[in-house]
Amino acid sequence: MNRLPSLLLTAALLAVGCAPSITPVVAGPELASSAGFPLPSITLERLDGTGSVDTRDLVGQPIVLNVWATWCAYCVEEMPDIEAVHVELGDRVRFLGVDRADDAAMARELAARTGVTYELLADPDSELFEALGTRAMPTTVLVDAAGRVVHRHAGPLEQAQLRALILEHLGI
Repeated sequence: MNRLPSLLLTAALLAVGCAPSITPVVAGPELASSAGFPLPSITLERLDGTGSVDTRDLVGQPIVLNVWATWCAYCVEEMPDIEAVHVELGDRVRFLGVDRADDAAMARELAARTGVTYELLADPDSELFEALGTRAMPTTVLVDAAGRVVHRHAGPLEQAQLRALILEHLGI
């Protein structure tokens, strides 16, 4: 079997910052050693244009923060799974989707098409993405009720994986 096309696709996806499904859970040693740091203080506009969210105001409830983009196939693939877990746990965990470096109209259309109902924010200049020290797309960040980043997952997640990470790192 010729693996060259698969390897070329993986290399192309990595070049644009979109992690393939075989990506390990945590990227780089600097990320693994930095768990427990405060969620960076950044204000992001809501994707629907109804105002903004200051990350300093997110303290008090555990958060699943997913960084995604319309141009990342793996991000799009995992959105229905994140939505399903949001529907299941959304009263105990706040779910935030952060659209990175994207066209807002395209992002809103994708969210509607995939059925996403969790809160969506725009990060047009990748400010939060970079402040989190993130390198791969998609990335899911778990934040405890005290506002500390307790886990980062680089690459797409399925429902069961996300539920297990929420239980392990947020106790829910």
